[in-house]
Amino acid sequence: MTVSTNDPSAPAPTALREWREGRHSNAIDRLDNAARAGDEAALSLLVQLCGHEPGMAETRARAFAAMEAMPDSMMRNRHRAYFQAAGLAGPANWALALQDRYAQAEKGDWLAHTELGLLALMAGDAATGTAWLEQAAQAGSGLAIAALLRLGSDTGMLSPVARETGGGFSRSGHPMAQGLISRAQPLPLADGPQTAPGEVGPRLERIAEAIDTIPRADERMSDAPRIERWDDVLPGAACDYLTVGASPLLMPAQIHDPKTGETRQDPYRTSLTAAIPEQAMDLVSFAIKTRMAALSNRPVDTGEALAVLAYRPGEEYRAHFDFILDVPGEATHDLERRGQRVSTSLIRLNSEFTGGETRFPRLDLAWSGGRGSALSFDNVSADGQCDKASLHTGEPVKDGVKVIASLWLRERA
Repeated sequence: MTVSTNDPSAPAPTALREWREGRHSNAIDRLDNAARAGDEAALSLLVQLCGHEPGMAETRARAFAAMEAMPDSMMRNRHRAYFQAAGLAGPANWALALQDRYAQAEKGDWLAHTELGLLALMAGDAATGTAWLEQAAQAGSGLAIAALLRLGSDTGMLSPVARETGGGFSRSGHPMAQGLISRAQPLPLADGPQTAPGEVGPRLERIAEAIDTIPRADERMSDAPRIERWDDVLPGAACDYLTVGASPLLMPAQIHDPKTGETRQDPYRTSLTAAIPEQAMDLVSFAIKTRMAALSNRPVDTGEALAVLAYRPGEEYRAHFDFILDVPGEATHDLERRGQRVSTSLIRLNSEFTGGETRFPRLDLAWSGGRGSALSFDNVSADGQCDKASLHTGEPVKDGVKVIASLWLRERA
């Protein structure tokens, strides 16, 4: 298999230069041909460039056709499953994506087994999730070992597979390895390894149904604007998975300056931010995005990029609105295309910090929550007007690092 390197003349770097120079057709043709020949870097760039833009449907179809023509690989299979679930090259089909991932897992794809295990946990099927994660861990997946350690901390019983594989995991470079191992060390061992119960088909069907099935909110904090909270919408293992996946992408929060055309530091937010790019999306991150959209009762395709934000001690998000101000020449085109940011969903991804509450000063309300808890609120009123009562802040973090997932939902896809 041919995989692009740092050679500037390789297909991916060459195509990126062509794209930036406005030669989009040349870039897409080059990436399409290279991907079909097995170049994974070319495929990843092709996935990123086709994105979710309405005018890129043909490019998305070409990207999916290239995946179909490529030699089998973990990277190619991961991209293909995401396209199937998200409907990027045809109708969205979670059932097909899950069936394909299971077939790949059975062939030894440890990443597919890891994703399926986490999705089963998200569906509330701990037995199946543990069994699939144990298979992935035994195949060497550090992500699966981390998930088993977190699951042990949450339940008080540690998988024996996690204990057996912990030594190698401690040297893996996983950013949470030492903390997870330390917390799991005193836990008693569960019986195991686990065996996934029942037929595979019904289990996959239950997972597909559970992805956007959200229980009634634990509290409606406000009616106007709507503000609701949930105590438990995401298992800790999935929170860790998203956090670790976003970590290499974190960078100081910036905004686009329409006057200069350049980016500059966000004057309201002092945090690290990662907008998850298309080529980094998989079934787990897309399931999390789908669940966050469902919190606001919105279709997932109306969501902007799923973002992860990390606030260190003293960092904050000063008072702001999430709706978009229609400043002539700056936001008009964007609003005409996708409409207003009608709602926001947040999930707290960790609990190792103090401070950092999300506060609505005009309503005298605040939310903090625990790992896996969620908040959803509207930014516009029932008649579609920007609701100034939605003014909110991310209070300064006192100790530790606050990590949250954030999703803005628009009126249209």
